[in-house]
Amino acid sequence: MIGTQLTNDFWEVTMPDLLATSAGYSPSLFAYHAALVLLDADVLFAPVKVGDALDPTSGQRSAADRDHLFRRKHLESLGIKSVSRRNQLANYVFVEWPTGGKPAHEAPAEYFPKLWEAHVPADQRDRVRFLHALPEGWEQLEYEEFLERRRKHIALVIRTAFDKLRTGAAA
Repeated sequence: MIGTQLTNDFWEVTMPDLLATSAGYSPSLFAYHAALVLLDADVLFAPVKVGDALDPTSGQRSAADRDHLFRRKHLESLGIKSVSRRNQLANYVFVEWPTGGKPAHEAPAEYFPKLWEAHVPADQRDRVRFLHALPEGWEQLEYEEFLERRRKHIALVIRTAFDKLRTGAAA
């Protein structure tokens, strides 16, 4: 049944379509969260596990949270005022902003390269980019193109975690 339902088309077309939502409680969102936990991801910019950030009983207090990559004020300056457009699932990332580093209105191209260089070790960048589904050069993309590409990357992360569960192999 898995092979007939979870085809390449499911992962490459259907799953990205399911990720085109602003719903705060959607199965596709929870699938991505579960994938991040299963793949042992840290939040962006801090050595805090996503699983700990999600678990209120972990005892770990952290400033890590889900937040926008394209900031609200920046999107508004581009004429994107719809809450449902701003709050697309693909615009969120688990992140702990460094002290004084939380952008307010800057475009991703303004804030992201500096934070990436300062807070993501070079030897971890490929893994962090994969787990957080950040397409190469995403910060230079127009918002709609970013959303479309990131949904495909998120679907790949979910598929990787699913394959790990299905086969028992390390990701």
